[in-house]
Amino acid sequence: MVVLDDKAMTIKVTYNSKKTSLDKIKAAISKLGYDADEVKADPVAYEGLDGCCKKA
Repeated sequence: MVVLDDKAMTIKVTYNSKKTSLDKIKAAISKLGYDADEVKADPVAYEGLDGCCKKA
C-alpha cells in the first residue's frame, strides 16, 4: 500500500516482507526516476519525468 503526502512530496509504503524487501522497493522507486532515501534516482529515468515531478 502506498500513501502520498503531496504537500511534503513523500510517500509511505506498507509492504509484506514475506513477498518483497525494502531494498527491492527502493530500487523500483529509483528506476522510476525518484530518490528513495539513500538510493538516488536513476539519472535516465529522472530526465524523463515531467517538469513538475523534478526537484526545484
